[in-house]
Amino acid sequence: MKAPNRRRVAAAVTVLALAPVVTTVVPAPALSSGVAAVAAPSSTTSEPGEVAARRAYATSPLAFETNRGQVDRRVKLFARGRGFDLFLTERGAVFDLRSPDAPGDDTERSSAAVVLDPVGAAREPRVVGRRHRSTTTSYFLGNDRSEWRRDVRTFDRARYQDLYPGIDLVFGGDRTGPEYDFLVSPGSDPATIRYRLRGAESLRIEDGALVATTAAGDFVHRAPVAFQRVDGHRRIVESSFRLRRGVVTFDVGAYDRDRPLVIDPDTDITYSTYLGGTGDDGADAVAVEDGDVYLTGYARSADFPTTTGAYDSTADGDSSVFVARMSPDGAGGADLVYSTFLGGSGAVPEDEEGLGIAVADGDVYLTGVTGSNDFPTTAGAFDTTFGGGTDGFLAKISPDADGAADLVYSTLLGGGADDVGTSVAVAEGDAYLTGSTESADLATTPGAYDTTLDGTDAFLVRISPDGNGADDLVYSSFLGESGFTNGHGIALDGGDAWVTGDVTGDFPTTAGAPEWSGGAADVFVARLSPNGGGTSDLVYSARIGGTNPDYARGIALDGGDVYLTGDTDSTSWPTTPGAHDRDLGYGPYGFVARLSPDGAGTADLVYSTFLDVMDHGRSIAVEDGDVYVAGDGVVYDKYDDEYPYGTVARLSTAGAGASDLEHVTYVSASSANGIAVADGVAYVTGDTGPYSLTPTPGAYDTTPNGAPSDAFLLRVDTPDNQTWPDGLIRRRGRADLGDDVYWTWDGQTAQTRVRRGREGVFFITAQNDDNVAGSLRIDADKSVGRKWRVRYYVHGHNITKAVDGGYETPVLAPGEQVVIKATLMPLRRARIGSLCRVKFFVSSQAGDDSSTDRVRAEARARRG
Repeated sequence: MKAPNRRRVAAAVTVLALAPVVTTVVPAPALSSGVAAVAAPSSTTSEPGEVAARRAYATSPLAFETNRGQVDRRVKLFARGRGFDLFLTERGAVFDLRSPDAPGDDTERSSAAVVLDPVGAAREPRVVGRRHRSTTTSYFLGNDRSEWRRDVRTFDRARYQDLYPGIDLVFGGDRTGPEYDFLVSPGSDPATIRYRLRGAESLRIEDGALVATTAAGDFVHRAPVAFQRVDGHRRIVESSFRLRRGVVTFDVGAYDRDRPLVIDPDTDITYSTYLGGTGDDGADAVAVEDGDVYLTGYARSADFPTTTGAYDSTADGDSSVFVARMSPDGAGGADLVYSTFLGGSGAVPEDEEGLGIAVADGDVYLTGVTGSNDFPTTAGAFDTTFGGGTDGFLAKISPDADGAADLVYSTLLGGGADDVGTSVAVAEGDAYLTGSTESADLATTPGAYDTTLDGTDAFLVRISPDGNGADDLVYSSFLGESGFTNGHGIALDGGDAWVTGDVTGDFPTTAGAPEWSGGAADVFVARLSPNGGGTSDLVYSARIGGTNPDYARGIALDGGDVYLTGDTDSTSWPTTPGAHDRDLGYGPYGFVARLSPDGAGTADLVYSTFLDVMDHGRSIAVEDGDVYVAGDGVVYDKYDDEYPYGTVARLSTAGAGASDLEHVTYVSASSANGIAVADGVAYVTGDTGPYSLTPTPGAYDTTPNGAPSDAFLLRVDTPDNQTWPDGLIRRRGRADLGDDVYWTWDGQTAQTRVRRGREGVFFITAQNDDNVAGSLRIDADKSVGRKWRVRYYVHGHNITKAVDGGYETPVLAPGEQVVIKATLMPLRRARIGSLCRVKFFVSSQAGDDSSTDRVRAEARARRG
């Protein structure tokens, strides 16, 4: 492991010392990924595993190390990134920037030191690490053992406490760039935040971002986003940079000063790009494989971007399907690896769209809808003749830039009326599709579950794209009875297919499956084994709904359980005890439901919750037991005007109440339509509508195209929104002891000696040490016997019984504290020298042992 260059660090810190007024650091709300454009690590191989590994390393979280002599002694914590090092001192933060073309770390021509120099901030604030990692770093450099450093502690975050009165600053980020949040406590004034950037050649505000020109390139601070949480929703507060005579401040609009304010750069979005032309474009579905991301949707722009050698670079008609493959590496235009149109000339704008996508071994499988009688099909495909109305389709594309050869297989799917394919999944080279049909002459197969159309039906189709004509259709069945049945999502379990959607009228359910019904539309979920066994092909079918319309949009499988998302307007939608939210507010709300299909009736519904952070759940993915949902909703400005926002949420189904909601990201777009997850990172696509994104530096396209809508792609980190506790203890008149050293008493024990009949008084502080609001739990483990009396108080109120049973604090804003007074009294019968020891545990409500801090009070009886 290479140690930071001490000479460079010392020089950078010297720059800090030269500043005439330097007190501490106040960074901008966000910084870009290091410098202007940080190159990805070079590679001599295209092995997908290695590419994925390098990407994972590049986007791994920053590790803030404690300085134990590795760097200049003035540095308290430091972190190394790709193209930058960050050094945090009591007097400020120093960014040691390197341009991507620098041949080595010591190239003066391509490096710069930029100091974040606040004006009027606290002198020597406390700089502390937060979220202690279990991993450590060791340095064994040279043969002088005194210079070796073993087991250096590392943290996920670093915090400047009370940088300004009531205002903290939290550092985080990954190796592509640092991230910041300002946490403004109720009653504090964000106008006190002012700073300079020492070492920058010039400063300017460009498209809302603060840009510092340096010898190493442009150092970009993204435009700030400020918000407050009101009734569980994020209420946006107007905010922007202001630059005057080299001093940077924030303009912040009207907000509730009795609530915490967060000035946040939306830094969990690590990649954000537009994709579109001068017309109306949008994306509906996304898939990810080996780090590359695949999108489909609609392109109504003749100048929608395509790549050289793609299957079709010319738009036909008013609308086309598009297929794009992207590598979100921040390499600008190179991020778009492949992009092509797919469509005919006869479609009106609403009649040609890619709605479902799956990827297997680099091949892309698409389904959607077309109204073109010249939609491209391939020789030997199952159906090469347009049926009328609209048809569904299945296309297989190998995005190799081989022109027409890229379209490996394409078939229509439909009859004489309207048909649409909405979702596709792939297993062993076969494609399974669902959607909706009004065509009685839609092709079905002998022995299928249902070969007769009843109104509008969902369908399940299995196709082997081998080019064998009619033999390619392995299985095809209607699914529905009377009324309207629409299939929206599909997932595979071996050779069986799970389908979900919505239904009005009658729908078949199986014995032992739950059935709630009563609204204008209900959700259905069905499992079919496409074996040609007739009615026995329907293995499981359930119906879920309340008294108002309910719709399902997405489905995912994990560990034999089925996960659904959609939206509901029913207060009687069935929810389960311990769910995140069981009360429907002003609907509709999104929902998440988890079923274990055991045929145990209503007990099959093991988890069900309203998802109050969005109005409509559009797509769902599950990884390692966590649920990821993309959808849309509205937020409100200071005038309570509504604005659509895309939403990305991560949810646990542990049944721990409100804390099940682990993460929420709001996106300035009309809708987030599709989501795919890999290694805890969500890839989200949708359409911007008339709203602007905040693109990340180095993204493929950082400029809106002036159209009604663009497609977009986001890469979203979804860290836990779990509240991290800090436990502190002190005696009267003494300094606090304790820190985020989880599950250790080292340095966290306050002691005193007290006469019998007198009280030893201690003050235990529980602090919310994260950037989200939440409550903490305080437990006490007493080792006192009957010869000591122990009491606990908050604001003079005796809470001894509550603490003995586990005291839950009110909801605490970021940085907010609750102080408990503890009194330990030896009674007259206590033996001289006897010890009373009380252990206090401060934990988050999620009950995760790794986020439990603890402190200890000790009092010993003495004579007198």
